[in-house]
Amino acid sequence: MSTVAPNEPENLVELEVHLQTLSHDDQALKIIQNFAMNLGKTSQRQRVFNKKGAIVREPIIYQDILAQGMIPPDEDPFTLLQGDIVSTDTAYFFGERITGIKFAVATSTCDLIPKRRQYASLLRVQPIKADDPNAKQILGELLKFISTQRMYLPPLPNDPSDISETLWYSMG
Repeated sequence: MSTVAPNEPENLVELEVHLQTLSHDDQALKIIQNFAMNLGKTSQRQRVFNKKGAIVREPIIYQDILAQGMIPPDEDPFTLLQGDIVSTDTAYFFGERITGIKFAVATSTCDLIPKRRQYASLLRVQPIKADDPNAKQILGELLKFISTQRMYLPPLPNDPSDISETLWYSMG
């Protein structure tokens, strides 16, 4: 394991604190990349990022957070949030009909409010099977967070047991 420079996050809680004020530049990505590199080998990165709540969290339900007083009653209601995982029996991906696939919602949460936009952008979630000969290489690359084209997701609830991890591919 590498040594961590002063003021760099050493665990997921510290990482979250470092990231909470960043959103529209590449500073957040650099912090995540440094954090991941300091974790050491791929297996250690996978253990950290597969922890419950690290990348995948329980859904946020509008009525629940309203009832808990976490948002005011005049807050716009929502059904979907950016980053939500949705599935469908059939969808079209650049004109190609695909079935039984999951997607991550890419559209900004503020644009998902009813009557603001007619469509939402979705990113295809592509599973990597444990028997894929390139699975280890891909996993290593993803857990270094060096790509801006795809993102690591841990196994999702109800995934078949032969899926070792899940990729989130960008549409660009």
